[in-house]
Amino acid sequence: MNKRLDQVFCGYMSLSSGHLITAANETLLELLGYNQNGLYGCHFESILTRASRIFYQMYFIPRIRLNTNIEALQLAIKSGDGTEVPFLINARIREREGAAVYELILLPMHQQIQHEEQIRILNQEAKRLQQELDMLRNSAEDSAAGQQELARQIDLQEQKIELMESYASKSKPGESLLTGSQQIE
Repeated sequence: MNKRLDQVFCGYMSLSSGHLITAANETLLELLGYNQNGLYGCHFESILTRASRIFYQMYFIPRIRLNTNIEALQLAIKSGDGTEVPFLINARIREREGAAVYELILLPMHQQIQHEEQIRILNQEAKRLQQELDMLRNSAEDSAAGQQELARQIDLQEQKIELMESYASKSKPGESLLTGSQQIE
């Protein structure tokens, strides 16, 4: 493998027609914690997680045979210490020396997954804050409606007081505001 391809920022892997690993660049080996001897000759499925292995068998293989390339497929690979490393994979089939060869470009997704998790958390917090704001608005509207009703009741009481004071000031001492049979002695 040439020196440039060995040190690019993403992983590169080549598989034989039988899906055995025939080449991997230094970047991928470092990301996965393998050395060349531990990876070359292994079946690609053997380093996939269980879920990725099923996806690989049911989606990757038929799709790449049909279209000769795949873009932006996410698979998780087991690293040398057993942890899962998620990758975004682009792949295509090429023919070399009369045999099909699968070439894979693997972009590590650690940062993207962390970024997506942060976005998810921020969206949840925004949703919670929106609900809190809606509750405050409803409370303010209820409070405003209550305040308006209270102000209306106060106005009515003030009008009654004014009316009574007005009648009281217009009446002569000893004269009753009540008429006829309503008079109280």
